[in-house]
Amino acid sequence: MLKKPLRLKTFLFLLLLSTAGIGIAWAQPTVQSSNLTFGPIDTNSIEVNWTRGNGGFVIVLAREGGAVNANPVDGSVYAANNSFTAGDQIGSGNYVVYIGTGTSVVVNGLTPNTTYHFAAYEFDTGGAPDPAYLVTSPATNSETTDCEPPTDQVTCASFSAVQDNQMTINWT
Repeated sequence: MLKKPLRLKTFLFLLLLSTAGIGIAWAQPTVQSSNLTFGPIDTNSIEVNWTRGNGGFVIVLAREGGAVNANPVDGSVYAANNSFTAGDQIGSGNYVVYIGTGTSVVVNGLTPNTTYHFAAYEFDTGGAPDPAYLVTSPATNSETTDCEPPTDQVTCASFSAVQDNQMTINWT
């Protein structure tokens, strides 16, 4: 548990150095995140997993109904929130759901039976531009949330015209 706060402090320290005009010569990452997959999925959340590239950090974007269609912009600092639509928006409908050094995030606040698209980009800070995003070939994938379970039980079910491979079912 101590690693994440230290890395966040390092990120903030380097961000402070770069805004104070003290340059740190870091190159843009050369190996992109990959293998974007999904863990548990329910009606309003999806666990997103990825394999890290060689950047110092990763930013994950999510979009409802269509592929992520805008990239993070070099020199722009974004705010992330794993509650869909609560993080910064890049372009139209592309929301920042994660920024950090990890390999997974649970995105919540999703709509049942809806497809969401995700893209993960490696980036570094402390150089020029700051931050510097690797936008070629991000890890991408999509997944659909589960359907909302029915709220009413079937009553008065009846079966008629029963044959070998078909039947009629009526219910209220």
